[in-house]
Amino acid sequence: MRTPFKTKLYICVAAAVLASGAAYAQEAPAPQTPPGDAADQNADVRGGLDRVIVTAERREVDLSEIPVAISAFTSDTLETVGIDTVSDLANFTPGLAHSLANDRLTVRGIGRFTNTRATEGGVAIYLDGFYTSTASGLQRSDLYVDRFEVLRGPQGTLYGRNSVGGAVNLISKRPSDEFKAEVRAIISNYDRQEFEAMVTGPITDNIRYRIAGNKTDQRDGYWKNISTVGTGTDEGMVEDRSYYELQLEGELFGDNVEWWIKYGMERWNNSGGGTTGRASSTFGLYNNFSAVTGTTPNLLYGFGNGQRPENTDMREIRSWDRTPVVQDLPHVVGHLTFHLPNFDLKYVGGYESYNYYSDGPANGLDRVDPFTLTRADFPGSTDANSPIPLGQSVVIDPRNRNLVQQHVWWHSNELNLASTYDGPVQILAGIYQYNEGANDYLSNVYSPFQSQYENVRYLDGTAAPPSRAVSDGATGSHDLPNRMSSTSGADTVTETYAAYAQVDWQFTDELKAVAGLRYTLDKKEVYERARILCFLGSLCAAQGRSDLSSAWDVSALVYNPDAPTLADPRTAPDPSVVIPTFTNATTGFRERKLEQEWDEWTWTAGLDWQPSTDTLVYGKYTKGYKAGGFNSGTLTRFTTTEPENVYLYELGVKQTFGNTLQVNGALYYQDYQKMQIPLTVLNTNTNLNESRFVNMPKSEISGVELEATWNPISTLQIMANYSYLKTEIKEACCFQDPQDPTATRPGADPAGPNGVQDLAGNELPFATPHRVTINANYTWDFDTGSLTPSLSAVYKSETYYSVFNRFYNQGKAGTQFDARLLWRDADDKYTIIGFIRNISNQTLVEGVSASILAGTNAGGVPLFLNRTWSLNPPRTYGVELQYRF
Repeated sequence: MRTPFKTKLYICVAAAVLASGAAYAQEAPAPQTPPGDAADQNADVRGGLDRVIVTAERREVDLSEIPVAISAFTSDTLETVGIDTVSDLANFTPGLAHSLANDRLTVRGIGRFTNTRATEGGVAIYLDGFYTSTASGLQRSDLYVDRFEVLRGPQGTLYGRNSVGGAVNLISKRPSDEFKAEVRAIISNYDRQEFEAMVTGPITDNIRYRIAGNKTDQRDGYWKNISTVGTGTDEGMVEDRSYYELQLEGELFGDNVEWWIKYGMERWNNSGGGTTGRASSTFGLYNNFSAVTGTTPNLLYGFGNGQRPENTDMREIRSWDRTPVVQDLPHVVGHLTFHLPNFDLKYVGGYESYNYYSDGPANGLDRVDPFTLTRADFPGSTDANSPIPLGQSVVIDPRNRNLVQQHVWWHSNELNLASTYDGPVQILAGIYQYNEGANDYLSNVYSPFQSQYENVRYLDGTAAPPSRAVSDGATGSHDLPNRMSSTSGADTVTETYAAYAQVDWQFTDELKAVAGLRYTLDKKEVYERARILCFLGSLCAAQGRSDLSSAWDVSALVYNPDAPTLADPRTAPDPSVVIPTFTNATTGFRERKLEQEWDEWTWTAGLDWQPSTDTLVYGKYTKGYKAGGFNSGTLTRFTTTEPENVYLYELGVKQTFGNTLQVNGALYYQDYQKMQIPLTVLNTNTNLNESRFVNMPKSEISGVELEATWNPISTLQIMANYSYLKTEIKEACCFQDPQDPTATRPGADPAGPNGVQDLAGNELPFATPHRVTINANYTWDFDTGSLTPSLSAVYKSETYYSVFNRFYNQGKAGTQFDARLLWRDADDKYTIIGFIRNISNQTLVEGVSASILAGTNAGGVPLFLNRTWSLNPPRTYGVELQYRF
């Protein structure tokens, strides 16, 4: 909890910034705006401020006149300010957070806490109105983007699906009716090169095209691998990425029918750390864990007494091999609009898919040399419990790997009818359909040099299917590997159907009422599978299986969720189980089928007061909904969660002062019910802990968001935003902290003996309490062109990244400073941009997780088996050249 003094201090600082004229902007000032698509469509100048048109409510509306907490960024703003990544977008949007490591967005503390495909995100992401399930599609430069629109709070009527926290929409630049072409090159440190090109123009009087593409290569990484063994001596975060798109647009029957279609393809072929954050580890003692724990030998064993070297630099890692990441993401989006008398009938549809493949070291070690284990390595063991018979030995190769593989595809269709007549009552209604399929193998640990996994037996001694590659074309171009010790996966089908309507009634010159209603039906079907083999582990020894030439299939013991257990003697399985768990005789997998459906009514109700063209005051009450889901691929007993609901109460103000200052503010309270999260809980009937996918009953979210733009003169713009976010879990007991299972470390509540924690009073993950963002840019005009320096600063307060608010799950406060210098020639033929990001080279945490605590070192510093950080990039600098034809 923050002290009252700190809270008051942050609010006073933000108020002082705004009062002094620092203001948050969605549009670059008019003198900086070169002729172009975005300028033609969005830059209707009103005095010192530019008019920004948004379509957040499916109609074209001035940003200052829409009764929604929304941030909008045009392509000119992206270029002038330097919003290049999804994290940049989050920095300039109050309440928005982005997790690099997990590709997750969070708005006002509401997001997603597991990546299984049978669960849903909490923030809806749209590409030109088409729903997408990944934030990677937002990683586009201003060459492609006309604007971003970020809506905060549940969008219960017009967006519906998974917009329980908010929604983000990328609107693409469209084809031009005049020939235009542009090429760009960006060279920066870390041996990074980016090349982009675009050409657009008419084909006929009624058909236009746009073709664009880019190629990105980065040979040096932001995270240094300091291992001197294996093949992992390269730096992490090496990129080889490309994207291209083709657009066609036109009209039929005069201007009565408009159509537009876009095809895009993104490809990754990265290595040495993937596409996101990298791990930095602080290690415990070598002999801190028993070699017989679990189902396989503990790879820390065999070093003898001594301490593993600690990584003191958060940007250093130790790994014996790189982790390649390969992904293809094709998508197609189309719009078809019929302009009817008094109404527009619009269709939006699309298809997208991705194949994801990642394969790297499973243990976070840089150990490659095999070691030998004998009975002497298990002090106190006997013939009854030792995995190694007396007088025998076994060679262990530590080079385990983990494979993650996904093939996901989805498509949607939406049809809406919007009134266009003049009148006090305006209506918007529509229907929506969505379908998604997924083939997941989320965790596949294999030991390519351990031959025992080729000779597999069941516990009764009969032969079991070997742990070999599974031929499954649905998994993409990569089959599962040989010699797997554990694997889990699922085939998932998701269907959504919805209908909605919203009415706006202008019942006086100053007052307007808004009412909307949406009905949603969600269906999920999951076929999940898992297998686990035991070799020299404690579970094998307990079963009396110590044959050193074999691995033992213990899947029936580990994955038996539908039978009574000591933890829960009830005989009823999870209510979503339609085919109980069984063993596939061909593959050895334990498998079962789950089915469930949920439906919900959501709504919005609001009242707007607009006493003048410069003032808008609005109040709204909205209900948001996210479908229930499964923790698929784990075959756990409790796998189904109920839907989430959010009830929003919001008061907003949008005020313009003298055509030079625009201030937008929102004060809100959100009642967050049944948050979905995987946790370890205490079964009160047996007093034993078990893993469940649970709904936390209730959390409360409240906050203040301020955005403003100040153009005191035509060549100066100052921008700022401030967000205060207070989140509190109100009901949540009793859960086990996996980093402190015995609840013996400082901060445990309560401390021991069963280790479960009461989370009431804790903050939600990724809910930064205070954030301030400021940008200032000034333009000098010359006969030959214009010069614009642009300076930005982003401050974030301490943030927890787990519902367990402990020191090892917290990122410290910090500030990042960026600078840009833009030269635009007078004829708008070329632009030269010099940039430096993270000027002071600050290491800022954007996500953190830790494995089990393993004591402290001689200086009292807590040690972990592994600690993973998601970090901002270090200091980067470079130059960009743009040339237009």
